[in-house]
Amino acid sequence: MDLNPFMKAMVQKPLQEGLEKMVDMLAVIEY
Repeated sequence: MDLNPFMKAMVQKPLQEGLEKMVDMLAVIEY
C-alpha cells in the first residue's frame, strides 16, 4: 500500500495534461 500515493502522483499529471488536451480539442471542434 506504500505504492498508492506514488502511483497516484504518477497517474495524476498525465491525466491532467490529457484532460487539458481534450478540452482544447473540444473547444476547437465547437468553434
